[in-house]
Amino acid sequence: MNITKNGFSVSYEVKDISFIKVGGKGVLENGQLYGGSIKMRVVNEMTIEDEHLGTKDIEEDLIIRINTESKDNDDEVKPLNNLLRDIRGKGIIFTIKGGVPKNYNGENTVVAFENCKQMFERLSKLATIDKKAN
Repeated sequence: MNITKNGFSVSYEVKDISFIKVGGKGVLENGQLYGGSIKMRVVNEMTIEDEHLGTKDIEEDLIIRINTESKDNDDEVKPLNNLLRDIRGKGIIFTIKGGVPKNYNGENTVVAFENCKQMFERLSKLATIDKKAN
C-alpha cells in the first residue's frame, strides 16, 4: 500500500488470532495481477442479556489483511505466516496500524499499513519473547 497522505491511523491491538489464511499471487479474469496476502481473523466475544430471549452470545469479528510488497512476488507470505503462528502459540500481544474497517464480501476488513516484509521485520523481534516473561 502506498499512502499518499497519512492524516490518521487506527492502532489495533491483536491479543488472540483466531484464524490465519494465506493466499498466493494470481491473475484475475480481467488480467489484473494481485499479490499474496495473509488474513488474520480476530474476534471479540460478548454475552448480553436480552429481556425477551435471555442470554445471547455476540461475536464481533475483524479480518486484518497484510499484503505483499509487490504484486508479482509472494515469497514474503511464508515467513510472516510462520512467525504469526509462532506468536499466536506464545500468546504474544502486538499492534497493527491500519485504516477504518471496510466491508469486503461480508467481512469487516482492515488493510494493514505495513506489508508482509515490513511486518515480519518488526514482529520477528517479539518471537523471541517467552510468554511467561510478559
